[in-house]
Amino acid sequence: MKAPKVGDRVQATAAAAMGKKLATQRYGANAKAKKLSGEIIASEGSGRGRKWRVRWDDDKIGESVHSSRVLENAESVEDIEDDVVMDERDSDEELPLEELAEAEPEIEEGREPTSIDRDPLVVKGIKWTIVDNLVDIRYIPKQRAHILWNRTQQLDSESNRREVDYFLWSFPDKAVAEILECTTNSMLKSKPSSIPVSRGELFKLLGFLLALTRTHSKRRDLFSVSDGLFPAPKFGDRFGIHQHRVDELLQHISFGKVVDGDPAHGILCFIDHFNKCREDSYFPSWSICVDESMSAWRGKDGNFCSDGMPHVTKIARKPKGVGAELKDATDSETNIIIRLELQEGAERMAAKKFTDICQSKGTAQTLRLTEPWHHSGRTVNGDSAFASVQTAVELKRHGMFFKGMVKTAHSGFPKTYLDTVEYPERGDWITLAATVQGHCIFATGWGDMTRKNLVHTDGVSGEGTPHGKRRWRECDDALGTEVVIRYTKRPKVVEDYFDCAKVIDIANHMRQGGLALEQAWKTQKWEHRLFSTLLGMIETDAYCAWRHFHPDGANDEHADFTEELAQQLLTNTIDNVGTETRRSVSLENSILDVHADETLAHDIVLLTEHPNLLSEIADVLGDRKEVTGDDLDKLKYTEQVVQEVLRVYPPLSNIAKEAPRGGIMLSGYYIPERTAVFLVTSVMCQNSEYFNDPASFDPSRFDADKTRPGPFVYFPFGLSHRSCIGRHFAMIEAKVILARLLQTFKVTLPLSYKLVVEEFTTVRPKGDVPCTLQEIAV
Repeated sequence: MKAPKVGDRVQATAAAAMGKKLATQRYGANAKAKKLSGEIIASEGSGRGRKWRVRWDDDKIGESVHSSRVLENAESVEDIEDDVVMDERDSDEELPLEELAEAEPEIEEGREPTSIDRDPLVVKGIKWTIVDNLVDIRYIPKQRAHILWNRTQQLDSESNRREVDYFLWSFPDKAVAEILECTTNSMLKSKPSSIPVSRGELFKLLGFLLALTRTHSKRRDLFSVSDGLFPAPKFGDRFGIHQHRVDELLQHISFGKVVDGDPAHGILCFIDHFNKCREDSYFPSWSICVDESMSAWRGKDGNFCSDGMPHVTKIARKPKGVGAELKDATDSETNIIIRLELQEGAERMAAKKFTDICQSKGTAQTLRLTEPWHHSGRTVNGDSAFASVQTAVELKRHGMFFKGMVKTAHSGFPKTYLDTVEYPERGDWITLAATVQGHCIFATGWGDMTRKNLVHTDGVSGEGTPHGKRRWRECDDALGTEVVIRYTKRPKVVEDYFDCAKVIDIANHMRQGGLALEQAWKTQKWEHRLFSTLLGMIETDAYCAWRHFHPDGANDEHADFTEELAQQLLTNTIDNVGTETRRSVSLENSILDVHADETLAHDIVLLTEHPNLLSEIADVLGDRKEVTGDDLDKLKYTEQVVQEVLRVYPPLSNIAKEAPRGGIMLSGYYIPERTAVFLVTSVMCQNSEYFNDPASFDPSRFDADKTRPGPFVYFPFGLSHRSCIGRHFAMIEAKVILARLLQTFKVTLPLSYKLVVEEFTTVRPKGDVPCTLQEIAV
């Protein structure tokens, strides 16, 4: 073509004008042949690099910049008009809400399109009208948030709660058992002689991680016992957890089993437990904010391709924009995160709920994040990643209101009109209304320095509180600067949106800038890095709950809360272990816990079917309420009952050993050195070769007159020199508790109850054991 100039009419293929991807979506295989027409409105650059800005006749395309080699001279006005009409006639693009679209007026041949032909208030067939005054159309009162404490957490007064109570509420309790089991299995696989991790020890570890955020010292320095310029922390002596144990737990801490080769399954299970915990234990306020959070990670991309992070997101506008992205929902009143969703690959995200009914992934994510509160009448606030007309419609269909800022997802939204409307003054606004699929949707444009457009289904269009921006300016009569607050008027709906939309940013700032656990816990494992983010969210939620609900928490600083919480976790008595605990005491305590909890529960279930024990207890104790040393020797059948319970339901599911140096031959099989060998106690105790009728409960098999099973057949307390040093005291404890319990109460179980056991670190009943205790009259 001849050298172009501004004002020339030109043509180009649809692929060149729109890009191959968009052109193919609209015109299919005809994308490279389809001709589009437009007018050159400006030149950009100079010399050989000069390009031309073209305004295309099709408003759906708008403007684009091209070099002269892709442009052609238009043949005639008639051909151009034919092309415009052909664009409307041949388009087979499926657009959101297209089923509601009314046919746009056809353009008569021989004249150019006018504003009458393309009404800016008709978008995708949706007719928008100007609204003079919008009142609040919410139909329910604004609820206040509150915590749903479970029965074990009930107290007489909220003021009696400590920081650790809010943390234990915030931490998903159902995830603890999986963490204990998987961490213990990981340690035993690496070193069969490792000690299983207990519940109390896990929370001490979490307290240690929080303590790291309050000091600039390295991890090992916290265990120093030598005073220098400052007193030595002496964490090992003060809190009963030592450096080698902390290092072992931090190396092996795991959150779930790998299923179908998916390394992220454990973290995903933890997030599911987190969501269930919030759903069951928290009642959010009337307003919910949806946004995203980042768990920064700077591992090598190559590691992500094999067994690494399920999906790496890169967001340039974020301060730490490389890593795992978490979409989250937060209570606008308290800043507490109430639901999370880890962003995964495209295939997995496409298979999630609501994607089949929503063309926009932002709409589907909004529905998933708010699902527990559908049909509750709450208002959801979302930024441009979630906001669209479709999101507003779908939430209205699911019984929720919506407010969100529209930027890119403007299908069906009057963005062109709101971007071009003239505002007499800065801060003026205009509100439009439309009916979409039977639901009333509003669009509000606000003429700030940068125009902002909102789609919403509730709110007030009247004037709200002016927005103040702090500015500094030089003083005229003296050196220095002064602070000036400049106020801009705004509608109430915009005020409400920005008041709610900032809550996740505030929570992220408290977690990343205040707590900064991701910086304190140095790790090379992506799952540990992601867990540090989740643990930071849990701690920050606990602080927000403390500040909002505790009578004395409103003025407490985050750092003070974290310091007090760390100390309470480090000195916890969940395992009934004092601060002077050592390795041998930990072993003993683990056995005592088993006998006082799991074994006693099994006793209750089995003894309701075998009441012969009561006669011995009555003969030995009579009416006395104390059990003496002589009584213990006489309670022989009671001891046999406890021994039989330990056979039927051994407290430890297995015992791990390590093959000695040089390997060993066992029954003709060679086992290489350092190979983990597991002795499965339940298999040995149910072996008919060593126990007659092993399925029956028969305490008499431990009668002194009968041959007792050997030490390598029956080993509820372990084997050889590694057996529990507290085994004798554990038997005494079990006999005393059982005798006094059955002397005082008549124990009955529901007829419908069936005992089901589950194996974690120990074998225990699944769930609680429901029983009725009826006091025996003296």
